[in-house]
Amino acid sequence: ANVDCVIPFPDSGVYASLGVAQGAGVPYEHALIRNHYVGRTFIQPSQSMRQFSVRVKINPVHSMIEGKRLFVVDDSIVRGTTVRTRVAKLRDMGAKEVHFRVSCPPIKHGCFYGIDFPSTRELVAVQHAPHELAALLGLDSLHYLSLEGLKRSVSCPDQYCTACFDGNYPTPLPTVPNPIIAKLAIMCVSPSNSNQPAKISNLTTPSTEVIRAISSSRVCSISLVSAETVTAAQPLVGMDWLMV
Repeated sequence: ANVDCVIPFPDSGVYASLGVAQGAGVPYEHALIRNHYVGRTFIQPSQSMRQFSVRVKINPVHSMIEGKRLFVVDDSIVRGTTVRTRVAKLRDMGAKEVHFRVSCPPIKHGCFYGIDFPSTRELVAVQHAPHELAALLGLDSLHYLSLEGLKRSVSCPDQYCTACFDGNYPTPLPTVPNPIIAKLAIMCVSPSNSNQPAKISNLTTPSTEVIRAISSSRVCSISLVSAETVTAAQPLVGMDWLMV
């Protein structure tokens, strides 16, 4: 894309933006100034908190945005909350074009190692192809770095976890002993055909395969026969919306 400048979504996009600007020979600008008293937005526990944090986190520089064709870089798109809000702000301030580049592959799998996106139903890349997501977020274009490209950018690439990108978890997903788990009746919606619900019933053991299948589905409803099952299942797949 023909652009006037490269800008990062601070601070996570700063280093990738520098590389893009140097490689493309395009000026690098700090058109978005971060409030450093606000933490990472995607790990906030609720959507309302994430939206509020996004609004107060960044202060745009009007003279660097109005009438400009912008090449915006960030490190990831998780739920899409941050990108959607900031792109809308850039448009409101008169940006002529907004082209977005992500310095990692699409995040399509849940994280079970402490990062707050354990359920893939929250991951926007699962629901939309890049061109669909670009239209949804109000972008003129959107491209991700490939997994191969990401690995080429680091030393010892085989020593990093890439499970949220490719679903290859470095450790087995957790299971719970049979007596703890009661029968489940789960209604899942396949990502490939959202109009065809599939029922999975009478599960007695939440095996690695079952947990992965649940976490990679668009779950519309789930019913459990006991409160013990809720207590046991919630930590496994991050389903804080499980109901008895």
